[in-house]
Amino acid sequence: MKVDWCWACKREHPMLDEAEFDAVWRAYREAEGDRFGKPVGLVGTPQENRERLLRLQNSHMSSSIPPGATSRQIRYQPLKDAYERVTGLKFEGDDPKVILHYRCSFYGPPCPYCGRLLRNERAKQCFECGMDWHDPAKIVCHRKP
Repeated sequence: MKVDWCWACKREHPMLDEAEFDAVWRAYREAEGDRFGKPVGLVGTPQENRERLLRLQNSHMSSSIPPGATSRQIRYQPLKDAYERVTGLKFEGDDPKVILHYRCSFYGPPCPYCGRLLRNERAKQCFECGMDWHDPAKIVCHRKP
């Protein structure tokens, strides 16, 4: 695990390598399977899913779910818990689903100009610092100084 820039969140936080991400993903899928038997989105009507999530929030399994949590926060609580177990750090954010973006292999290499992670392996432009090296003979900065 290393701290790096996430362009989706626009901030730095711990990024997971493949082994760490697999551990988080497995823990999340197991917890979700234990709770619902299959993914929430595939069970019943939206109203039934909402009621199931509200029952979960009021059950003994929801000790770490904050009062007034949205259905999305409740659904992804096991993902948040798994991330916190693997990293040893508290998740800072409102939407635990963004943890799925915290995977090193999801990004490209660091920008040669600012060091922030590029959006993919083939990127020739950094949307954080504005540098564009599509044409190596004519490197352009799209940000005003």
